[in-house]
Amino acid sequence: MDCWLSQSYFEITPLEIGVRIRCADAITSTVFALYQQMTVSSTLHGSNLTLTANIASTNEYAYMVIYAYNSAGTVIKSSDKIKLQNGLNSVSIKNLPETTAYVRTQFTINSGAKSGDVLEIKWTKLEIGSERTMFGQVDAANELLKCQRYYQIRSTGDIPAVDLRPVMAGTPKVDKRSDGNYAYSV
Repeated sequence: MDCWLSQSYFEITPLEIGVRIRCADAITSTVFALYQQMTVSSTLHGSNLTLTANIASTNEYAYMVIYAYNSAGTVIKSSDKIKLQNGLNSVSIKNLPETTAYVRTQFTINSGAKSGDVLEIKWTKLEIGSERTMFGQVDAANELLKCQRYYQIRSTGDIPAVDLRPVMAGTPKVDKRSDGNYAYSV
């Protein structure tokens, strides 16, 4: 999940860890502050989905919810709408109907919020199942390595030929091993 949408009522600021949502004006009706829609494949019909968010700072008007929509854009099922508290928050939608075309995860700000009110989200994730689990930060170097190896296998059918020499400030000594891989030392 990486394409979130917002409305002009809010100013969104990326933080070192997470995002800050600030009310630009007083809120006079319930509006979404941040949402994301995801297409649901038939393999997920009948499944449970859980949205978990780690909240760093909130106000009394912030909530989160999951909606299931059919292909006509009508809400056919929703999770409970919960008021956000600092720390871990989660909602689940159980047994997605067969007619579910997409789900929408949503953070809302209800009427009564004032200009300058803030909601800070450290992280959020949507997962299959009804139990929440902690978010594990992905090691970018290992993910890149997996991508490079996957590309090499898919394009050549062979992994030992992958040359994953790192770019280094010093000049390393490179030894080609008998298995076709490389060993590096400085």
